[in-house]
Amino acid sequence: MAQPSAQSLTPEAAWKLMKQDYLLRLSLQTRKFDKDYQLGLNALQTKVREKQNSGYFLQAFVEYSVKEASERADWALNTCREIWKIQGRSQSHALYRAIFNGALVPLFGGRASVAEGHLQLKAMRDRTFRIDGTGLGHLKREFSRLASEWNTRLEIESRNAQNQMRGDPQLAALRASVDPCGDNPFPPSDVRHPAWAEATAKAEQKLHLFKAAGVAALEEVKNQIDLTNGAVLQRYELARVAHLVEGTFDIWAGRAVNVVWDQAALRDFDNWLVGYGEQWLESVKGLDGGRGEQMIPEIRLKLMGRIEFWQSEARRFLIEQGEHHKTNAALVRVTDTASVNGETRPLEQGTKAQSVRPEITLQMKLADPKKYPLLTIAEAAAAIEKSKQTVYRWLSEGKLRRPKMSGRVFTEEVGRLRRDEKDDKN
Repeated sequence: MAQPSAQSLTPEAAWKLMKQDYLLRLSLQTRKFDKDYQLGLNALQTKVREKQNSGYFLQAFVEYSVKEASERADWALNTCREIWKIQGRSQSHALYRAIFNGALVPLFGGRASVAEGHLQLKAMRDRTFRIDGTGLGHLKREFSRLASEWNTRLEIESRNAQNQMRGDPQLAALRASVDPCGDNPFPPSDVRHPAWAEATAKAEQKLHLFKAAGVAALEEVKNQIDLTNGAVLQRYELARVAHLVEGTFDIWAGRAVNVVWDQAALRDFDNWLVGYGEQWLESVKGLDGGRGEQMIPEIRLKLMGRIEFWQSEARRFLIEQGEHHKTNAALVRVTDTASVNGETRPLEQGTKAQSVRPEITLQMKLADPKKYPLLTIAEAAAAIEKSKQTVYRWLSEGKLRRPKMSGRVFTEEVGRLRRDEKDDKN
């Protein structure tokens, strides 16, 4: 018996086709979700105790609960699409409505109930914490807002899938808008792994917002112009493809620049920019009816401009990081010795002393945080006698703070941790 086409399915029928597989996978994933949720909650409570401000807890807890629910929703969306693909079905409006109604609505309702229960339990156990109708109302509004955002996101995904099936030229070019690097290119042991993961999450969020805003803006423009005029239609199609290419290129380039920490990474980044630009040009060339070939000259000029911009940004970022000046003397007092292949040897006669940078020790930085407000991850790890991975974990948990650039930590934060550990030992 032939399977019903994707377009003839109702959302209820689509959910029935994948519900069993989804619930099975969910049962296997729930334990990990719950464990991660508890770890994050423990980190939040630790942060509240450090701030000694019980009023901070409610807002922080609501934000954390909503963020955690959204992460579960991401998993649910990807899982349902994978099941749908395994079944050999094409994406459709029914698929995305089924995902929202069958998977996400119960998910958001359940997580909101869990969060409300936790607040009420905390109020019973902690006399300093009070929860009233205002606080619970704030929690419910935030989860309602989350559900609305996801509903909009899936509507856009559905529209994109339908347009792609009809050969829409803008959506056909989306082949190059997916993550151009795939999975995290750095192993978990590499200090760049968590920095890349964090930058990727932010880029994905920006990409969804960019698509949503772009669709709305272009639809508004479409209603204001005469698309029966061939020249106007041609400019409109060029404008929306150029908008998609430039915006997506900027988002992924902004992600990649976060791991340009040395000269080797800078060279790799420059090469990647050119390669990613060529990937976009190939996608544009593939547009139907020869329209892509007509767009190539202007798209190429726009991409050349974006490549130049991001090459400049990478060099600025590298200078800020100070990685091109990094030496083994960063944490060790410079004397009249030099390190060669890991061994400390006296400087040879005739060696110019100027070739060794005047030393600024870690202790000097810790002693004067106003003059030296930032430390590298390596310096922070050395100061608190922990591994770099621990520093990254504490940054993600909020135990340490950093400015809006990876690879640096506020010196005052490290000094505070050192004083806290000293007080604990006493």
